[in-house]
Amino acid sequence: MSSTQDKRCNSLRDCVYSNLADFFDQLEQAKTYDLYQRILHEVELPLLELSLERCGGNQSRTAVMLGINRNTLKKKMDHYQIRFPNQKNP
Repeated sequence: MSSTQDKRCNSLRDCVYSNLADFFDQLEQAKTYDLYQRILHEVELPLLELSLERCGGNQSRTAVMLGINRNTLKKKMDHYQIRFPNQKNP
């Protein structure tokens, strides 16, 4: 990370803000649709993957860590087709 990025990413909020600002700069005048859903998708997927990885693929522990119901986690994993080596295919 450059020293400029270090200054811009003192917190998660700062990092998100900085990256979104860069994203908007790149958009310029392009017509954009469903941006809210696109951004949520871009954040939710790595959040789920990294949380599951941190919990060794244990869905119950991951759900507790995220503060969501285990069934909600499972639905999101199915939606994003997230699988772990020890997880059975449906």
